[in-house]
Amino acid sequence: MDLARGDPNGKNIRDFLPQHVDHKNSETFNQADLERLIKHASKDLDELDRQREQQFKEYEMRKEYERRTKLAVNIFLFFLSINFIEYFFQANE
Repeated sequence: MDLARGDPNGKNIRDFLPQHVDHKNSETFNQADLERLIKHASKDLDELDRQREQQFKEYEMRKEYERRTKLAVNIFLFFLSINFIEYFFQANE
């Protein structure tokens, strides 16, 4: 296993380290570090928003599919009952 890997799935150790910190100068936290932190946090929040929006869209699509399926079953049962009633009355004439 390569020493640069921290995960058997192939992710590098760098992927687990905070991206907003200057790792060459870990003694201080300066304005550039703060700016990187804000940019990184904004990027993470944007990604989370995008994922939530996608999950909500999938949820709404699933709900609509279930509604249409239920409607189709109800329509089928309605026409089936009408045909049964017509057949019943024709058989009793």
